[in-house]
Amino acid sequence: MSTIIIIKKLFTWYEGWGEKYTNKKGVPRVTTTLVREDLIKDLGAWIEYHPRFHGYPATGKYVMPEELYFEVSRANAINFDFLSVHKLLIVSESMLNFLWEQGFKDGYEIAPIKSVVNKAKKIVETEKKYFALRFVRFDDDLIDYGDEMEVIAETQTMQIKFTLYPNMSVKDNVNKEIFILDKIEVPKSLFFTENIKNNMMKKGFIGPTLYATSELHKAFCD
Repeated sequence: MSTIIIIKKLFTWYEGWGEKYTNKKGVPRVTTTLVREDLIKDLGAWIEYHPRFHGYPATGKYVMPEELYFEVSRANAINFDFLSVHKLLIVSESMLNFLWEQGFKDGYEIAPIKSVVNKAKKIVETEKKYFALRFVRFDDDLIDYGDEMEVIAETQTMQIKFTLYPNMSVKDNVNKEIFILDKIEVPKSLFFTENIKNNMMKKGFIGPTLYATSELHKAFCD
C-alpha cells in the first residue's frame, strides 16, 4: 500500500520592496512607522532584544514596556489587522483573538498600543485597538526549509541580499499551524498553513500582501 504524503505549504503577510508596490488603503508602509515606549525619548534597547543574544526572560534595559505608542508618519487614518514592524508584530484585537482561537497563545510577549500618533504626535484615526507582539521562542525545528534562493532588494541608496526558502514546509506529524521563525532573514512575521490563510481571508483581515513562501521572492520586485 502506498503512503500518501501531504505537504503543508506555508504563507505569510509581507510588504513588497519595489517602487511600484502600494499597500492597501489604511495599511501604512513599514518605513513610515515606529513603535515607541515614549513620545519624546529615543527608542530604547528593548526594541533590539533577541532571546538568543540577551537571554530569556529579558532583564534590565531589554524588558518590554508595559504599553507602547505606534507612530505613523504619513497617515491621517489607519485600518489594518496585521503588520510586521522591525522585530515586532502589530495586530488588531480581532486578529489577536483569532490567533488565540487557533492555539497561538505562547512564544511571544505582548503590550497594548496606548495610542496611534503621527510624527507631530497628534492622534491618527483608527477604529481598532492594537497590540505589539515580541517573539521570544521560535519554531524552526518544526520546518523543512529545503533549497535556498538568494534575492536582492534595492533601495535608493543600497542593495540588500536576502536568503529565502521557496520550498519550505511543515515537517511530518506536526499539528501546529502558526509558526514563528528565526532563520528567515526578512522582517520577523508569522508563517502559517493554507488552512489558517483561508480562515484569515474569510474573516476579511487586512494586511500587506499574502504570499505563499514559494512566491515570496516576488515581494522584492513587485
